[in-house]
Amino acid sequence: MPGNETKPPTLDVEVDTSREGARRAKAARPLKGPPVHPLSAAVLLAVDNLWNLTDWAVATWLVTIPASFIGRYDIVPALACRRPGGC
Repeated sequence: MPGNETKPPTLDVEVDTSREGARRAKAARPLKGPPVHPLSAAVLLAVDNLWNLTDWAVATWLVTIPASFIGRYDIVPALACRRPGGC
């Protein structure tokens, strides 16, 4: 029933706002090694750089499209035969 709701129990907590409390909290947990394992960092970089393949696809169009015309229509041999003394 909507009128019989009870409030949850509350808990009184003491808050330490002094600088000494913050220093004790930092000193309580010394690091035993690097924060990130080197192998997991390498895997992260490898997976993250997979997107670079699609980013470079547009940049390589400047080379692949003219190269496809050169290969298809034999432009290089045709230009070589036009020169005097060619073919």
